[in-house]
Amino acid sequence: MIFGDRQDFAVQVDRFDPPWPDLPAHEDAVWAATSFWVAGVNITEHRRNGTDRILDAVHMPLRPLAQWWSTMRAPLRFEERSQLGNLHSPHLELDRWSEALPPARVDDATWFDRRDAWWSRHFTGAATSDVIVPSVGIVRSDDRALVSWRVPTLARPDRSFVRSAGVATVSWPGVAAALSEFASTLSEWSPDVQLDEPTAHEGSPLEYYTGLAADELPSFGFWPQAATDPAVDPLAQVVRDLTHRTATSGAQRSIVEFVRDSRGSSSTEWWSARARLLPGDGLDLEREGYDAAQALRAWAGLDGQPIDDMEGLTRELGIDIASASPTSTADRMVVKGTAAGHASLMVLTTERTRTPWAKRFECARGLGHLMLDPLRGEAIGAASGPQAMASRRRKSGAFAAELLLPTSALMEASEGALDGITEGDRFGRLLNDYAVGAATAAFQLWNQGLLSSTEVRDNLIESR
Repeated sequence: MIFGDRQDFAVQVDRFDPPWPDLPAHEDAVWAATSFWVAGVNITEHRRNGTDRILDAVHMPLRPLAQWWSTMRAPLRFEERSQLGNLHSPHLELDRWSEALPPARVDDATWFDRRDAWWSRHFTGAATSDVIVPSVGIVRSDDRALVSWRVPTLARPDRSFVRSAGVATVSWPGVAAALSEFASTLSEWSPDVQLDEPTAHEGSPLEYYTGLAADELPSFGFWPQAATDPAVDPLAQVVRDLTHRTATSGAQRSIVEFVRDSRGSSSTEWWSARARLLPGDGLDLEREGYDAAQALRAWAGLDGQPIDDMEGLTRELGIDIASASPTSTADRMVVKGTAAGHASLMVLTTERTRTPWAKRFECARGLGHLMLDPLRGEAIGAASGPQAMASRRRKSGAFAAELLLPTSALMEASEGALDGITEGDRFGRLLNDYAVGAATAAFQLWNQGLLSSTEVRDNLIESR
């Protein structure tokens, strides 16, 4: 029996009766040969030590996994970030958390307790730790899910897995549907076991989604409907992307007023441009950003020339730029938009955004969010900073880089040669002509295959 789609996410089980049914520990157990599928890959394929035969499933009890999903359904649905914020792989995020120092006024014990709590909510290993099976990490990211897996480290393993670790981006609705169907079937097979979602959780949907504590929520004035579906509120989307320090700082009032301000330009050119973009598959985030920027340049008749006035272009597209610029230590920009076409952008004051080229980049990044971020409810809300959602940040960053410094300009400046940009003052002229920072230009050149090594890339950045 297969729950889900093996090309996306699935749990495949072949139930069997264990030979020890009379033992108390196994009296209500449901056992099966079980396979986990992620993006078309069977991650449970393994070879038992001493044989060459590849087995496609592991024998395991199913109830712990079904109970884990039923208990953790709410945090899996709403907690789209860790307290470190910006992740590409759940397992790598867990590793990074182990090495990261705790925030100010948080002691080591509390910091690791939070890490363990996050692990228990997002990793199947919390349910299957006593079984030799890859631990699967699942973290939602808008309409996608980041799924990673890793084989537990054992002193004397009796098997070797074909793919001991990996990560993939799959459909979040696909993951949720597969695990819900799996848990529902388990409740039929083992009717005495309670698998309903608990009525009380460690946190509320808004706490999971925004990373705020319960006593911090009232001061934001989130919409009532956000209590059960936080993402419908653009303010909740913005706060999810902000560092906790900025969200609860003196900038809070300005950010809330900015998001809640319903006044705006009557022009909705950005919405028309967004509607013309071809939807991506969510698998190559940078490619989606590059393609969208090239499409917008073509639509605006920009070809490969520099954009002299980024703020002017932003306003021409019907996006208001806030005059206020509250101070932040890390977060740089806030943007909001609605399906009605009203959109606004606010650049926060930081050491970085005091430079003209960085402010231009944040305007372009905000436009990238409006072009590419999925609607949640009828709204788009995002912020730019170290804890912004990785999928959105990568797309909007690639969009901004390509919009401000198109690949055609890189080819021309490099004269189509690998490392050609290092000749003479070509790199300096490129920065001046397109009003971009050295890091933006160097990474653009690297990402487009015009630099031979990371050393050449880093030397270009250090030269400015």
